[in-house]
Amino acid sequence: MTDPFTAIEDLRPAVETYSAFLPRSYARPVDAAVDFGLRPNERAFSAIERDRARSILRYLLRYDLAYGCELMTEEQCGQTIDLLMQLLPDDTTFYTNADWDCRSTIGENHVASGTNWVPATDCTIDGGIIALAKNCSACVWFGDED
Repeated sequence: MTDPFTAIEDLRPAVETYSAFLPRSYARPVDAAVDFGLRPNERAFSAIERDRARSILRYLLRYDLAYGCELMTEEQCGQTIDLLMQLLPDDTTFYTNADWDCRSTIGENHVASGTNWVPATDCTIDGGIIALAKNCSACVWFGDED
């Protein structure tokens, strides 16, 4: 596996997938979101740290947002995230639309709480990461359920 975006398209099914890398910068995440095909909702993009972006990506890649069904293995997630992060410089700023790294505490439930969720697509539920750096931008976003 050498391209994280191909891996995402091949391994993580979704109703809608917005997964791309652009060799350009943006002043605001909402501007990048529009170019990646998301809604221009400024409230949907809260800044997060790189380590938290990794944690959120691990959940979004591995589990369906609506039901928590496993879609990718832990190993596939780790490899995909590592490849993606190698493309993004250390000064990259990350944005997401919910607390996807917070899980339900009920039994073996893998459904994220999605607290503070603000939609960025027309899907029933969606989540992702937008990454902005000086010379590049990336998006990994999923819409689950119509």
